[in-house]
Amino acid sequence: MSTIPKSLKHLDVSFNRISGSLPNIDIDLTGLFVQGNYLTDLGRLPESLQNANFSLNPLTNTGELCSRKLVTCELKKTKLNATTCGTCLFS
Repeated sequence: MSTIPKSLKHLDVSFNRISGSLPNIDIDLTGLFVQGNYLTDLGRLPESLQNANFSLNPLTNTGELCSRKLVTCELKKTKLNATTCGTCLFS
């Protein structure tokens, strides 16, 4: 993700067949939307993140996501067994 401009605030790579672990993100994103891919792990997310959608991914690990104070967060239709994760919605 080193080729992403540092000034970018919202990143939407939904339905792009991205698989495996999400690379560590080291820019000040406030919105991250990656639904409909094949992600299994979220990696390191930016502290600045406020809105996120990780739905429709076979996620098995939320990493540090649950400890974040996000405004909106969706984890619908993942392989996570949790029912709570901070502000994240599962259904």
